[in-house]
Amino acid sequence: MGLGDVKLMGAVGAFLGWHAVLFTIVGGALVGSIVGVTLILTRRAKLQGHIPFGPYLSLAALAWVYWGPLLWQGYCHLMVRMP
Repeated sequence: MGLGDVKLMGAVGAFLGWHAVLFTIVGGALVGSIVGVTLILTRRAKLQGHIPFGPYLSLAALAWVYWGPLLWQGYCHLMVRMP
């Protein structure tokens, strides 16, 4: 994460709360990983290449705005039901 990503996460935390920050980091990493692996497998990016992280953080923050509470409740319900 660069300093721009840190500032973006600060804005997400200020406007949406700490739950959104946790979700945004995990969701952005998940989406970025899927895109990165896909780009490597299709040989559009090198294994040692750099992919910006900010767009994936923004996408995850937008997902939080629209579906955040529903996703959070589903996650908490799943954790309670696990043995």
